[in-house]
Amino acid sequence: KRIFQAAFLFLLGLRPFLSARIHPIPDIFFCASLIVCGALIIAGDIKVLRRHPLAPLLAFFLATLLASIAFSKDRPYSFIQFYKYATALVVFFAVASLSRRWPGAVPRTLLISGSLVALYALRWLIHGLPYALDYLNCQPAIDEFAVEYLSRGRAFMPFVFPSALAGFLILLLPLALTTLIAREREIKSAPPSALDPGRMLLALCVSLMTLSLLASQSVGAVLSLGAAAAAIALKTQKIRLKRTFVLIALLVGAALLFIVGIRQGDPGGLNRPLQSLHDRLA
Repeated sequence: KRIFQAAFLFLLGLRPFLSARIHPIPDIFFCASLIVCGALIIAGDIKVLRRHPLAPLLAFFLATLLASIAFSKDRPYSFIQFYKYATALVVFFAVASLSRRWPGAVPRTLLISGSLVALYALRWLIHGLPYALDYLNCQPAIDEFAVEYLSRGRAFMPFVFPSALAGFLILLLPLALTTLIAREREIKSAPPSALDPGRMLLALCVSLMTLSLLASQSVGAVLSLGAAAAAIALKTQKIRLKRTFVLIALLVGAALLFIVGIRQGDPGGLNRPLQSLHDRLA
């Protein structure tokens, strides 16, 4: 049982590094492995399917998916795409089961995975991007869009788009930050120690994710993070927590102004936030 749980967590942490858009066939085998491990975890705790409050809603969602395949004009293609939804449903219930029996495993896996993604994105931006641009500029037939896209200097690896990287990071950055805050409280209530490795690692996670989020230059993601922090600050009754989230919202607002300032300096205009908004509306 522990072997399948460890394999599931390993695959869950590895998920961001395999792009379905770039590697469609390996992605199918990867998701099949994730489904098998997740299904075995659920089989050992079948009650999670019945007791989870979202189980009826997800069952209805699954039924609609199967109905859409049955009435699809292109059934083979619809059936092939079904594995993505099946993977999400299995992972949802497998994580729910693991969270009861192995509470800290999933958050730690996500924090490690998010930190490695952020580190990989920053490393590629600093080290890999210049080589990629040099290679393209040396080719007889230059792909102007690729050169222009990379010249924006936005972090996006291991994803395809900067917005995808930013969307991934704003899901995990609050987890890392709240875990760090909880760790600080534990340290204050415990006897003083010279050095706490856990706090240092969490601070490193938060720093890497924050730098990578800023490097993605995604206005929408940063704005979403700031809006969420402001909403939590309004909802929270405790003064200390309210001050914390107000401070986070202010820092996110400063980061937003910083990103807008950087992108407004784009000479081509294609990377400017207002230009991006106009293109989407059009």
